[in-house]
Amino acid sequence: MTSKQLFYEMTITGNVFNLVLDGNPTLAGTKYTLLKKRNSIKPESSSTGEQLMTAVTNIVKSKTNKKKEEEGRRRRLLGYEDDWSEFTTYVETTQGTCNSKLLNHVSVYDGGTFNFQCSKSGTLCNCIQHVGATGEEQHFVVDNIALIIFRHEDIVGYEITEDDISLVYGDVNEGREDRRRRRLLGNHRGGC
Repeated sequence: MTSKQLFYEMTITGNVFNLVLDGNPTLAGTKYTLLKKRNSIKPESSSTGEQLMTAVTNIVKSKTNKKKEEEGRRRRLLGYEDDWSEFTTYVETTQGTCNSKLLNHVSVYDGGTFNFQCSKSGTLCNCIQHVGATGEEQHFVVDNIALIIFRHEDIVGYEITEDDISLVYGDVNEGREDRRRRRLLGNHRGGC
């Protein structure tokens, strides 16, 4: 449930009413996570993003080299997008009940910026809503990297750590709601 106003566009055809949400509401339990548009999480500094990307790449190298040694083959070189895709397959839920596949449809870019859309990343958005509704903290881990999703003062937050040291990332969408509405009536004379 949201305490924010929602705006609807209503179309009437004969005696059929069609209501469509107009605007871009936020995900329940959050301040800035948008339901209908792309969401972005950026590191506070480029060195933080590079640190996380290096850690992800090192984990993937370690795990794929181990797998290849067992199979007697060499590891092929992957790009960062491929490394991220491989990394998400190793995620385990260590506390809570959310599905460990929550990062599967999250994109990561060279600077360490994460992007997701609730329409494609339903598992992540469902987990965020679950934490908002229940307060049940969720922990996801791959080797020395962890993602913790928690509720604080009725708002869902997150923390990314490497070796139990927090990596500083900003608010989702840099703390902007980024909601735009069409103005049906301006400040000029006239109108309906």
